[in-house]
Amino acid sequence: MMMVLVIVLILSNCSVHTGNKVALEQNLGENEALFQISSFNVFFEGNYDGNMTLSELEKQGDFGLGAMDQLDGELIGLEGEFYQIKLDGHAYPVSSQMTTPYAIVTFFETDESLAIEKGPVKYSTLKKSLDNLILNKTHFYAIRIDGEFESVKIRSVPAQKKPYRRLTKIVKREQKIQEIEGVKGTMVGFWFPRYICGINIPGYHFHFITEDRKRGGHLLDCRLMRGEVRIDHISRLRLELQAVD
Repeated sequence: MMMVLVIVLILSNCSVHTGNKVALEQNLGENEALFQISSFNVFFEGNYDGNMTLSELEKQGDFGLGAMDQLDGELIGLEGEFYQIKLDGHAYPVSSQMTTPYAIVTFFETDESLAIEKGPVKYSTLKKSLDNLILNKTHFYAIRIDGEFESVKIRSVPAQKKPYRRLTKIVKREQKIQEIEGVKGTMVGFWFPRYICGINIPGYHFHFITEDRKRGGHLLDCRLMRGEVRIDHISRLRLELQAVD
């Protein structure tokens, strides 16, 4: 028997302040929400069986990331199109009946933006710049970065067989890391506050896909030459937990 537990977390709205160097485009909708299937801790411990179809997930958001059934590559969603990035680093369009054990999605709407024109900007420096835009540390943020990259370092992992091992062991022993130089593409990701630990990963989590939607993976590092950062402020989280009884 399938048991479904839905948790809705609603945070109070906040005032967004700006610095001199950042131009904001305010458009905070009351109905904006983040949808997540499974908690990260459950997934991390080895629960890799997909329990939500991609057709169901697409109803919850057009932008996001996650994993595929049996941990068979990375999942990335951008502008309503979802892709499976397999161990070879290539991106493949998903079918509606494919499933995910863990994913985070939202209907992305830009609340503020920032142009980056003088690169290269290291990944660590880029995250510090994003920190200046994340003023309310209790809310959630969806982040999209389109640009030209001097380099990106990405990874993916192979499909697993039962009994499943913890994610750290799989990543340590079986991940495949690739580096791409001189590429245009998009970083798709989120920022979560510290108190969300266990439900999700505090801080930043990005996946990457090339402009031609042919390659990508979980982002490990990058050097951004120029691009545009867009951020969506989110104050509602819908967490759906599914377990087999």
